[in-house]
Amino acid sequence: MHNTVLMIMSIRNIQSITDCYNKLNCEKIWFKGYTEYELVTHINNFIQNSNFQYYFLTSDDCYISYEKFESLKFHLQFNDIISGWCCQRQNATYTTILNPTNFHKLIYRKHLKSYWPNYFHYSYKTHQIAALPNLIESAFTGWVFTGMQKKLWLEYPFNVLSDTSSNSDMVFTRNITQDKKYKPIILKTANCIHLSNTNHPPNYDKSNCFSNKQIIKSF
Repeated sequence: MHNTVLMIMSIRNIQSITDCYNKLNCEKIWFKGYTEYELVTHINNFIQNSNFQYYFLTSDDCYISYEKFESLKFHLQFNDIISGWCCQRQNATYTTILNPTNFHKLIYRKHLKSYWPNYFHYSYKTHQIAALPNLIESAFTGWVFTGMQKKLWLEYPFNVLSDTSSNSDMVFTRNITQDKKYKPIILKTANCIHLSNTNHPPNYDKSNCFSNKQIIKSF
């Protein structure tokens, strides 16, 4: 069995993404049909009761190549937190890479969701990425194949905002940034394709996406 597992938050059935993830050189666990709030229990229990060395987390609408995932695995050996990146929307220029310099203005808000639009003020745009180093310190990962060792997942368990029951990526961002013990690192060459698009969202039935709950493992 592999020492690396990919945890997938899944409410859709996008065949191209399924094919992509199945080809990756790691174990996979699909949490299908669960809300983020419900995943708090399932993801944390899985991490607590399993024995992988490296745990990656992503959603079910983000494409990564085999080679780029291998690069993430390699760099996780030398970094506490490693992540890929993507555009927030395919019709946008802002990315999931956030300049941490002034991000404290957001993270200390009690009700973070209402300040979410300010996120974009700190986001690197696509035309700025080429000038950045290959390993980029970021205040956000967006769960774009975000990887950590088990001990860090236990130190910073998966959780959601109390006022939204979602936005787990923002909770992680706030906790990590406040503690200042670890630096989320984005691997510039691990750019991914986020299939979400404001004009052409992935085709899935929103009324039924949470009705069939199951956990599927490759191990």
